Amino acid sequence: GDFYWYEFRDNKFIIAAVGCTGHGVPGAFMSMVGTTLLNKVVNDLGQTLPSQIMKQMDNNILESLKQRGDISSNRDGMDMAICCIDTKKRELIFSGASRPLYLVRNNELIEYKSSIFSVGGYLAGNEKVFEDAHINYQSNDMIYIFSDGYADQFGGEKGKKFMSKNMRLLFSRIASLPLDEQKSEIHSNLISWMGALKQVDDI
Repeated sequence: GDFYWYEFRDNKFIIAAVGCTGHGVPGAFMSMVGTTLLNKVVNDLGQTLPSQIMKQMDNNILESLKQRGDISSNRDGMDMAICCIDTKKRELIFSGASRPLYLVRNNELIEYKSSIFSVGGYLAGNEKVFEDAHINYQSNDMIYIFSDGYADQFGGEKGKKFMSKNMRLLFSRIASLPLDEQKSEIHSNLISWMGALKQVDDI
């Protein structure tokens, strides 16, 4: 149900981390819808601004799954963080649907918050707004986007969720390491946290 996606277009990297509603077949279906729409909006329509990518995806999901105006219609959708990185301008544009972006710079973690809305899922009387954050990135900045599976994993001595606070502490601790070591640290920390418990969501 959760997936990552990236594309290179017009000298820009478009990178997304997406968490879909549902598990099993429903989650797999929504991940197929999500990848198809990202390919359509970015590759076919040429859209590279993150907020507009999500807005067009939202409209397509509402139409294709007939989620408009029917109180009995399904609410399936996806939470996502998406970035457009312009390496010539050294600019990163971020927009999120219930998913943040963390930037670690000089040992300080900065959180860029997201819209409260998901992509897809009808909300009567609510106009969905997705906004862009423009970030002038620097050498040695570390950027993290992710779905909710890691933070929602149960474990530890009390069998509680890992939570966003511990995600921020983890990223702050490992941000200066080489990427392969970061991957190893993130994985080993998860295994240690879970202990004998099972993984509950996609990560």
